[in-house]
Amino acid sequence: MDLRGCGAGVALARMPYHSARSQAALAALARIAELRPDSPTAIVGFSLGGNITLKLLGESAPSLPSHVDRAVAVCPPVDLLHCVKSLARGVNRLYDRHFVGLLRQQLGAQQRLIPGAPQLDARHRPRGVFDFDEMFTAPVCGFGTALNYYRLCSSAQFVPEIRIPTLILAAADDPLVPRQMFADLRKSDEVTLNLAPAGGHLGFIGRRNGDPDRRWMDWRVVEWATA
Repeated sequence: MDLRGCGAGVALARMPYHSARSQAALAALARIAELRPDSPTAIVGFSLGGNITLKLLGESAPSLPSHVDRAVAVCPPVDLLHCVKSLARGVNRLYDRHFVGLLRQQLGAQQRLIPGAPQLDARHRPRGVFDFDEMFTAPVCGFGTALNYYRLCSSAQFVPEIRIPTLILAAADDPLVPRQMFADLRKSDEVTLNLAPAGGHLGFIGRRNGDPDRRWMDWRVVEWATA
């Protein structure tokens, strides 16, 4: 599923995506239930999509469509403030500036396709993701400040409420999602954490060891989703 303003949906939504757009995913799942009511469905989210996935599963546990029976979140930033602080330190600042550049390009493309779409104030130039969220994401999407946005949208608070078998797959050497945030993560009995020693951010290339190829992450997702 493309997030708002991304991929095939780039010209379809005036408002931007953010890390808490779980209701959009819930609407997609409800539509799948209408089209194929008897089909078991797994939801898999990667990176920011992983945070959305976990938030959706926890906050909508009582009303989750019954056909959704398993889930995977790969490298989810379950504590958004922790991740943003990590981005602003050391070599990660290169990622920080790169991401902001991509976000600004995306806003420019959307403005050309949807006149009147929200834009950054031209007088301000964000230097990192925190600045971008403080100047754009939080005020435009109704959170007020970046700190409030991170507080309300971090998925860690929803993980204890998850009621379907869910795998969190992360890497101890992920430069964008620090492993420390998983040490104190409270989980329901349905949630399994696999913190691999290596894999980076969505990398997970492994030695040949029983899988059809070296895409180790892909096969763990397939195994869990079809178990």
